[in-house]
Amino acid sequence: MDEAIIPNEFFEQLISHFGEEVANRVKAGFELAPSVSVRINPSKPTAQFDHQKAVPWSSRAFLLDERPAFYLDPLFHTGTYYVQDSSSMVLEYVLNQITFESEQMLALDLCAAPGGKSTIIADRLKQNGFLIANEIDGKRNAILRENLLKWGSTNHAVTQLPADKFSDLGAVFDLIVVDAPCSGEGMFRKDDFAITQWTPQLVEQCALTQRGMLTNIAESLKEGGYLIYSTCTTNVQENEEQIQQLLSNGFELRLPKMDEFKNYIQPAEQHGGILGYYLLPGISTGEGLFISVLQKVDSAYVSRNKRPFDSAPFIRSAVLPYSNIEFESQWSKGNEVFGYDNGQELLQRLPSHMPFKTVGLPILEAKGRDFIPSHGLAMHKNCTPDVDLSLNDALNYLRKERISAPSNADNKWMTVGFEQIALGWVKQIPGRWNNYYPQHYRLRN
Repeated sequence: MDEAIIPNEFFEQLISHFGEEVANRVKAGFELAPSVSVRINPSKPTAQFDHQKAVPWSSRAFLLDERPAFYLDPLFHTGTYYVQDSSSMVLEYVLNQITFESEQMLALDLCAAPGGKSTIIADRLKQNGFLIANEIDGKRNAILRENLLKWGSTNHAVTQLPADKFSDLGAVFDLIVVDAPCSGEGMFRKDDFAITQWTPQLVEQCALTQRGMLTNIAESLKEGGYLIYSTCTTNVQENEEQIQQLLSNGFELRLPKMDEFKNYIQPAEQHGGILGYYLLPGISTGEGLFISVLQKVDSAYVSRNKRPFDSAPFIRSAVLPYSNIEFESQWSKGNEVFGYDNGQELLQRLPSHMPFKTVGLPILEAKGRDFIPSHGLAMHKNCTPDVDLSLNDALNYLRKERISAPSNADNKWMTVGFEQIALGWVKQIPGRWNNYYPQHYRLRN
């Protein structure tokens, strides 16, 4: 990157904030190529990156020497791994350091797209908790739903609501993660638009938006619940000042110790205290990030829910023609049936009219009087493909092209996969397989 591209005013801000030595290291970091890193899905493990350098704060993430053509790797499309900046992966470590009063947690990822942090949260909740992944932007919401589906997560629902709508629920969440919209200073070497749009006025505008968002969302967090706040920016207004505001309004800091990562992390110091941590280009392994952890201490649990969400038990017989996979509950929207886990009790904190886009995985789609299997059923962690494809056939399948294959059975549904991880559905008819890979996910290269 041409160092002249970085606004002089921004560099002066770095010096004022961190000192000249750190500012110069960050400036030099902005001149390097962006890093590339992946995080492995624990439900669909692969060893293909084991030879790469590990991300320090993640138990299953790797820094790559160069950026491969991920779209030409079938495992990328199965949700076997997620391409995510290594700085963002620090959320995994932070979540693992928090001791929650109960593992039966209802969590909210407020600004969830494209979905990397949501997959981390869903993994942390494991067999007990349930995640509401929210994204207000329609196009980004679709990307969020796709990434959660491919990850195979069954303990989540997706919404598309502004922050103030969650305050209407009362205090219902045990954990809220806010990766707030910001001025994007930490992304300068990765996103040219972040540089061209940057002005001090943008910083002020973003800080005002973040404050309003945090004020709204604080009402929906239970007493004793945790708030994790992060941005991909590096200034005081969008970070330290937001934390100070929360500390003045019923929150206390609960920062994890990160001494083992001191060579990668810059403490966010203000008035003699540490308010969070910065991961900075040139110092950390990835792009710029600020993160802090707080606990709500000043209010009792209050729910404004008068008629709870109705959680219907799972009807196993409907899925049996296609799979032995079971779910705890099911939910329907239009002609689609969704299967989900861990939400039967937790979702009762929410109202019956909660406008979900999805709840768990789409598993069946009504076609006339019959049902056919949905792509989400193939993405489940327990789905083992009936037929493993070669690399060439797998790519043809992802392009939604015809795959010729011998067949002795009529009208038989099967899953196809690559390296024993399911890619999706085909219908076997004499002499060929009809390709049922979703049109909107089709590989176009």
